[in-house]
Amino acid sequence: MILRIGLGVLLLLTGVGGKAWAQDNSIDALLPPDHLLEDIPWLDDDGKVEIKGLFTFENIRSADSKDLVLVYRPATAVGDMDQPHTQTLAICFYNPTQKKYEKAFLDEGGAVQWVRVLTDPVSKKVFLVLERSDLNGHQILKGYAYLNDAIQPVLEAQADQVFAGFPADSKFAEVLASAKSVPQKEGDADHVFVWNDKKSVFVDEASPSADGWTGASIPVPAATPPPAVASAATAPPIAAASNPAPSAKPSAGWWAEPLQPETALAQLENQIVPTAVKSGQMAPLGKKANAFFDAVKKQGATGDALAKMRAGYYAAVASSLSGLGRDKDAVYYLNFALKLDPANAQAVALKQTIKP
Repeated sequence: MILRIGLGVLLLLTGVGGKAWAQDNSIDALLPPDHLLEDIPWLDDDGKVEIKGLFTFENIRSADSKDLVLVYRPATAVGDMDQPHTQTLAICFYNPTQKKYEKAFLDEGGAVQWVRVLTDPVSKKVFLVLERSDLNGHQILKGYAYLNDAIQPVLEAQADQVFAGFPADSKFAEVLASAKSVPQKEGDADHVFVWNDKKSVFVDEASPSADGWTGASIPVPAATPPPAVASAATAPPIAAASNPAPSAKPSAGWWAEPLQPETALAQLENQIVPTAVKSGQMAPLGKKANAFFDAVKKQGATGDALAKMRAGYYAAVASSLSGLGRDKDAVYYLNFALKLDPANAQAVALKQTIKP
């Protein structure tokens, strides 16, 4: 859901008390020109994402600071709303002198997947933790806190996939991170980030560094000394040079390189889509699909060819949803498939059997 609406009207509708009621300026004053306000996806205790509204007031600075949190994106044509785009998460502080909210911090990047507020039981510090994409098929876990009179980064980790867990029984502010599934306990996590109040950062000193993870919060392996170099007197004779086989080029995404569109599309439709839909991982699925379509466009795919590939993907999602008894959700994706390619065999067949 995307809306552009006066903040004063929203405050009256929601009945927010405290400093917030004094805000009488339009939301436009907090948005750059040609930007749209978007719903904030909140992550609950069960690991599910829910939408609570277009903005929220969180006590990040103090027990009654009522800091305004909102997310916005560049305006675009209605037909392009489902395309990859940047989003900005803004934290705004109330200025009692001016009697209005002012932007105090911005986090820009790919689409925000979820946001969560976390409190350290010991220091009582409040953290805003979020996951977002980087528009290249990767996911980034970030955390921010109010330190030294400013919002500052305290957590950053990145992988191809990021799943986060927040143990309810932890004695410290703790974030479990895995690249496979939502971690329920420390043993399920690739990294266990624990708030260190002395260092003012989330640290992970116990977990081994997992392959594919990067970021300021990821432990750096201890440097190993370089191998000893043999002297000219003791060095063995140099063997005749051979032509080694070229090493495989690392993949820019989840597919094998060099990218074979038909092979990768079949993997997306027949393996990745059913698995992601069954596990409820729709957001990561969408990012994988968008990364693939961006890659094939760079190879030169345009027009009908690209439309047919997208239709095949949407038809596969609709089929998987329908197979789980979620026909109402399936219709949404089925309509996309038929709009892009009315002759897609899977979509045409599904339309005859689906029960919206």
